[in-house]
Amino acid sequence: MKTLTAFLLASGLAILNALSVSAQEQTPTIPQTGFPMPTMATCDTSEKMVDVIYNKYGEQPLANGNGSLFHQNGQQLLGSMTYWVNAETGTFSVTITNGPIMCLVMMGKDFAPAPIPGKNL
Repeated sequence: MKTLTAFLLASGLAILNALSVSAQEQTPTIPQTGFPMPTMATCDTSEKMVDVIYNKYGEQPLANGNGSLFHQNGQQLLGSMTYWVNAETGTFSVTITNGPIMCLVMMGKDFAPAPIPGKNL
């Protein structure tokens, strides 16, 4: 199972990488400020990822956009980002997909609207 998971992760990153190669010249590079933080994302087929996020956790898509991640070698990986939320339980997920492969970038709890910084509402 670990081998299959590693294979799916590598395949997903390879597919995301292939999509980003043609757009590299049009996208910004990694900023020179800050520092890299190696992270991991769980990836699987889009169908399986949506099944867990939507059916198991009851999260609904809240927002979509074109997103990107940076590979540990500095290469930008492009895809379609979705922000999922379950308003009743407060759980949320952020995914990025290239179509056949979807990666869970972040998940959490206690989702709530954010106040405007510096404003007393």
